[in-house]
Amino acid sequence: MVVCATIRHVRVEFPERSLRLEVPAEVRESALSDTLSIVEAAIGTSGSSIDGSLTAFFNSWSNLSQDPTSSTMRQGVIIQAQSLSTAFKAMAGRFGDARRQADDGIRGTLNDINQIVQRIGALNDSIARAGGTGSMSASLQDEQVEAVKKLSTLVDVDVLANKTGGVDVSFANG
Repeated sequence: MVVCATIRHVRVEFPERSLRLEVPAEVRESALSDTLSIVEAAIGTSGSSIDGSLTAFFNSWSNLSQDPTSSTMRQGVIIQAQSLSTAFKAMAGRFGDARRQADDGIRGTLNDINQIVQRIGALNDSIARAGGTGSMSASLQDEQVEAVKKLSTLVDVDVLANKTGGVDVSFANG
């Protein structure tokens, strides 16, 4: 027969810290890639975006230079200028949409960060009230570790254990 006398709660900080440092870099690179793909789509493909409209516009001027008195060639320049203006307006709209998407994503992430930070603060208070030891405190500390892990997927954090059993969290870059 085996009797369990005590259960110790042991936490190894190094692997957790390493994980907290690596995950935000991966998330940051993924977010940057997503944003740049939206911008790339807003620019359009070569020849069918502003570059194509610019080429057509300057070609219409070239055609007009061959026969400056031609009303057809003059009208061609006007049509190509209007087309170029429309292309610039459309691209500006797509860039505006990309900016709004990025702003919405940032707002959502900041809300998530604020909620997690508030939860970590509440857990710190609960751990301090529980005295920093015992099964209740260990359960709260487990929950706290999970909250810190979740926070570290959103932003680089530095975490220091404090004397009450809680943690002090600061953002790694400011």
